[in-house]
Amino acid sequence: MTDYRKTLRAALSAPGGGGEASGPERTSFAVGGTLPSTLPGLQVEGLGQVGLPLAPAQAAALMALCERAPFGRGAETLVDTSRRDTWQLDASKVELQNPGWEDVVAAALDRTRAGLGLNPAVRVEARLHKLLLYEQGGHFAPHRDSEKEDGMFGTLVVVLPTWFEGGALVVRHGRRSERFELGETSRFQTTFAAFFADCEHEVEEVISGHRLCLVYRLVYLGEGTPPSADRPASGTLAAVRDALAGWEADPEGPEKLCLLLEHRYTQAGLTGLRSLKGTDRAAAELLVAAARPAGLDLHLAMLIKKEIGYAGVDDDWEWGGRTPSMDDICRTDYTLSGFVLLAGQKLSVDCKELTIEDEEREILQDKEYLEGLEESDRRVECTGNEGTDIELWYQSAAVVFWPASKCLQVEAGSNLQAAVSSLSKLLAKVPSACIVDMLSNLASLGDTRLVGRFITEAMPGKLAGRHCKEVCAVFPALCLKLGWGPLQQPLLALAAATLGGQHGLVYMADLLYALAAAGEGDAAAAPTLLALGRAAVEHMQADKDVDRSYLGDGDVEDSDAVQERAVPLLFAALLSVPGSEALLAELVQHLISHPRYTLDKVLLPVCDEAPQLVGKQAAAATEPFRRMLQHTLAQLEARSAAEPRAPANWARPANLGCDCADCAAAAAFLQDPSQKQQTFYMAKRRRSHVEYNIKYKPEMADVELSTDTSRGTHGLVLTKTHASYQRATEQHASDRATIARLRPLLQGAGEEPSGGRSKRSRRQ
Repeated sequence: MTDYRKTLRAALSAPGGGGEASGPERTSFAVGGTLPSTLPGLQVEGLGQVGLPLAPAQAAALMALCERAPFGRGAETLVDTSRRDTWQLDASKVELQNPGWEDVVAAALDRTRAGLGLNPAVRVEARLHKLLLYEQGGHFAPHRDSEKEDGMFGTLVVVLPTWFEGGALVVRHGRRSERFELGETSRFQTTFAAFFADCEHEVEEVISGHRLCLVYRLVYLGEGTPPSADRPASGTLAAVRDALAGWEADPEGPEKLCLLLEHRYTQAGLTGLRSLKGTDRAAAELLVAAARPAGLDLHLAMLIKKEIGYAGVDDDWEWGGRTPSMDDICRTDYTLSGFVLLAGQKLSVDCKELTIEDEEREILQDKEYLEGLEESDRRVECTGNEGTDIELWYQSAAVVFWPASKCLQVEAGSNLQAAVSSLSKLLAKVPSACIVDMLSNLASLGDTRLVGRFITEAMPGKLAGRHCKEVCAVFPALCLKLGWGPLQQPLLALAAATLGGQHGLVYMADLLYALAAAGEGDAAAAPTLLALGRAAVEHMQADKDVDRSYLGDGDVEDSDAVQERAVPLLFAALLSVPGSEALLAELVQHLISHPRYTLDKVLLPVCDEAPQLVGKQAAAATEPFRRMLQHTLAQLEARSAAEPRAPANWARPANLGCDCADCAAAAAFLQDPSQKQQTFYMAKRRRSHVEYNIKYKPEMADVELSTDTSRGTHGLVLTKTHASYQRATEQHASDRATIARLRPLLQGAGEEPSGGRSKRSRRQ
C-alpha cells in the first residue's frame, strides 16, 4: 500500500480525530442524558390525565388501552413477544397539554444536534410517533428502525418519570456501542436518548416497575446541507490534500479511489452530501474541502461485493431452518452502481456501473473491513451431481472519487460509448474562436484527412449562434488551400449536423453563401456547392426548420425571421453556382406552392435581395428567378388592385368577447357611428378587464387606450382612429412602388449597383 493511501485511510476513517466518543453526552451516532423537570401534561384518550411518576394502578389502566407492539421482518410485520414485548399507543390518542413541554423537546433537539454532529442552523423537527409502555419482563431485541417518512434520519426516545429497574437502551454502530441506563434516575427525572435510524439498538429486559416513554421521529427540514460537528483540523485537511496530490502524480496509481461509508443507506436514501450521517458526512466534507484545489470529481455510489462459490449447509437458529452457506469461494467481484452527485453542479460520468479491478488498491479500507460487510442477499442454484452453486451479495454505500483529468479514462472503462459522448460535451464547451484557430492550424499542416475528421467530429454545433459568420469565414480558405473535392464529404456531414439543429437553415445559408463567394467561377467548386445546396433545399422540402424561432445576436425573433434571413441568402448563393438552375427551379416551386412562405417575409426579400447580392443582370437571366419574380408581382398586383377606402363614419368592430356590463357599454360606444371618444370611470380591476378585451384583438386596431387621471376615480379613455385606413394606404403606395421597381427586371433592365457585389462583401 502506498503512503498516500495510508494517509487517506487514516484521515477519512476518523475525520474528527478518531477514537472513542468523549462521553455519553457526545458521540457520532447516539446521545442521551437528562432533561428539564417539566411534565408533559399527558392526556390519553379513554383514560384522561395520566399522573407522573406513573402509579401501578394507572399503568394497568393505560396498558388496557394499548396494543402489543409489532416488529418488522423483511416485508412482514409480526407480533412476537420473544423478540419484542412492549405495549404501544398511537400518537393520535395522546395529547401533551403542557405548553412548556415544547421547550423540553426543543432542549432535547439542541443536544441531539450537537451529539449527532448536525449543524445547529439546520432545522430538525421531532414528530411524536408512539407512546410505549414496558412492564416487568418487557424488552426489544436488537433491531434497526425503518425510515418511516421522507427526511427521517433518526429516533428520539423520551423516558417519562416512572420507577423501573433494568430496561437499558444499547445503541451500536460498527464496532462501537453506547449504553444508556435511563432507569437510574427515572422516578423523578425525564431522560432522553437519540440515535440515527440505521443504528442497531435494543431495550434490555425491564427487571421491575414500568418504563413509560414517548418515541419521536427525527426529520430534517429545509434544503440546507448539515455539516458534521466533527470538523477536521486544518492539519488533517492539509494531509489529505498532500495525499491526493501524491495520488494524482503517481503514474502507476489507480484511476479511482473508493471510501466505504460506516452507516447503512438505501439507494433511494443516497441523495447527496445532505443525506450522509455522522462520521460519514464528516469524511465526505473533508474530501469536498480537499477536492476544490485538487480538482477531484466526487460521487456517491453503492458498492456491491459478490462472492461466487460452492455451498454447504449451516443451522440458522434465528429463522428456525437450515440455509446454505459458502464452503468454497471461487471468485469475488466488486462493482459500483447508482452514481449520484456528492457536491457540485452535475455528474461527471454518464455510466451505470464501474468495476473495481483491484480492491486492494482502489478501496481505502483493508481486507478485514471488506470481509466484515454484512450480507444483503444470496442466490442458490442446485446443479444436480455437480453440487450447489451459491452467490452471496454484500452492499455498502461509498464515496467514489478520481481526478477530473482522468474522467474520460474512468468512464471509458465502463462504457466506451458514454466516454465518446463525454468527449463531445467537452468539445461543445470550447469557444468558437478556439475552434477556428484549431482548424486554421490543422489546415497549415496540409493534412486533408485530419482536417476532414476534425470538421466531421468536432465542428457540429459550432456552426451556430452569434459566431456563425466567424466560423463560416474559415471554410472558403480551407477549400481553396486543400481543394473542394477532398472536403466535400466532411462539409456534407457538417451540413447534416447543422441542419438537424435549431435554426440550422440560417446557419447553413451563411456557410453556403460564404463558400459560393469563394468558389465563384471555379468549376471544381460547383459539385460541392450543389451538394450542399441540395441538402439545404431538401431540408426545406421536408418542412423541418420553418417554424422555429431564431436567436440572432442575442435577440429572440419570431419564426418568420428564419425564412426572411435564410431563404434570400440561400437563393443568392445558388444563383452564383454554375449548373444550379434545376435546383433553383425546385426551390422556387417549393416557395410559391406553400402559403407559409409569405409575400412580405420571404418572396419580396428574395426578389429584392438576390439581385443586389449577385447583380441584377445575372439574376434576371435565370429562369427560376424570373418565375419567382412573376409570381411575386402577381401577388402584389392582386393586393394593390383597389385603393383603400376611408371609413364613412366612426363605427368600429365591437366584438369584445364578453357580455359583462362594462364590456357591453364599451361595445355600444364602438358601434356608435357619431361618437369618436368616450371615458369610462370605474375601478382599476374593471378598467383592466375592458382594456384587455380591446388591446389584444387585431380587429380593435382603430381604438387607442389611455387613462384619465384628472378625477378621484380614474377613467379608461377610448379614442377611435383611422389607423387601419392609414396603414392600408401606406401599404398600397409601397406595393405600387415595389411593382415599379421590380417589373423592369423581367426585361433584364436596370443598372448594376455600384461595385456589382458590394452587399456580398458586407454580408461576408
